Formats: sequence, structure tokens, C-alpha cells
Amino acid sequence: MRRSKVKRFGLYLAAALTCFFVTPAPLPAHDGQLAPAFVVVIFENFFQTQGKPEEAFWILTISISTLLILLFLIIKVVERIFGPKARNSSDETV
Repeated sequence: MRRSKVKRFGLYLAAALTCFFVTPAPLPAHDGQLAPAFVVVIFENFFQTQGKPEEAFWILTISISTLLILLFLIIKVVERIFGPKARNSSDETV
């Protein structure tokens, strides 16, 4: 039981990190140009005197939240369809 929870947490963490690094956001000063949202947030927040990181921040927040909710729902549907896994004797705790 504990092993499956650790694996599931690892799956959520890997999905969130992947989404964090690959989600694109528009560059405020350059129309039509995209960059990773976390880079836009950092650059606009810390290195621009009148930066506008809000749009990139919301894009990043909404994309990660949506991904995690969808992943959670997919896992629950798969568990419901296929039922609980057969337990091996090595998985049982003493």
C-alpha cells in the first residue's frame, strides 16, 4: 500500500515538474514570441523595472492545476475500471 502511494506521488511530482518547465507564455514586449512561463515570471518579476509577470504566472498556475486534476481523475477512473491490483506476498507488511 505504501509503495503505491509513493509511486503515485512521484507520478504527480514528475507531471507537475514537466508542466512547470515546458508551459509556454507570451513575452510581454515581443508580440508572437513565446518562452517557458517560469522564465517569463522570473525575468519580468526580478529583472524588469516595470515587468508584468501576472499573465505568465496565471498561465503556469492554471496549466499545472489542470494537469494534476486531470491526472488524478484519470487514475481514479482506471482504478475503478480495473479494480484493485492483486497483492503479492512481498507487498504485504508484517
